[in-house]
Amino acid sequence: MSSERPPGGAGEASAAVGRRPRYRTWIRSTRLAVFAVLSGVCLAGSALSLLSPWFLLFLVPFALFGYITMILALTVYRLAPRGGDLQRRIHDLIVAKAELSAASRALDVGCGSGSLVVKLAKSSADSTVTGVDSWGRDWEYSKELCEDNARIEGVAARTAFLEHSGAALGFADGSFDAVVSCLTFHEIGGVERKSDGVVEALRVLRPGGRYVSSTCSTTGPSIVRPRMFGRRSARQEPRSWSSAAWPAPCRCRSRCGIRRCSGTRC
Repeated sequence: MSSERPPGGAGEASAAVGRRPRYRTWIRSTRLAVFAVLSGVCLAGSALSLLSPWFLLFLVPFALFGYITMILALTVYRLAPRGGDLQRRIHDLIVAKAELSAASRALDVGCGSGSLVVKLAKSSADSTVTGVDSWGRDWEYSKELCEDNARIEGVAARTAFLEHSGAALGFADGSFDAVVSCLTFHEIGGVERKSDGVVEALRVLRPGGRYVSSTCSTTGPSIVRPRMFGRRSARQEPRSWSSAAWPAPCRCRSRCGIRRCSGTRC
């Protein structure tokens, strides 16, 4: 991703010269390493079949761990710039759907390494974008990494990163003109239903604001696709929506608590 000149001053600009932002993919490299090591151990164990044919049984877990390793490695490759840059393309699609106007306030729930926050800030002049995340220990993201990326990209003055749970956002009702999220709500813990995170995101969205979410899908061939977007009506509660192109009500309404979604599953 190319960097732009920071509006915050010469000191910030000089600090970013010659540096590149570090945006991580959505796949934990530690998990990939673990399965790769397990595959190697099983393969080495099967080599001992020269001593006893029983060691060939190691090929069974090797097939399983090797398959998982291959899928994870392929996913990392496809998300990265050299393999299709799917992660950037998904973020670009979310930014386009958000339609952030000038001087808006936007929120990214589950901001990770800050890539989507930076893109939103760059897409709209004078807008302020806040990113929230829990930055768990098993992830390679951190608040410091987000802030560093924002400085390098030149948007530190218009971005902020806070530690919040997606299930309990520390903002007043209607605080933002747009709320976005990408592969977030299935990761939220401590809630009775994963859709509670969606309801919380809608709570902080102002009436008439824009909400865009991309999540995992089991109903199509793609890895990730935009699943829910629309505008909150000034006369509606956060759980309901008005949009001319909105799909039919979800059949699982009684379970998910959302009046309208993109399919028959949540």
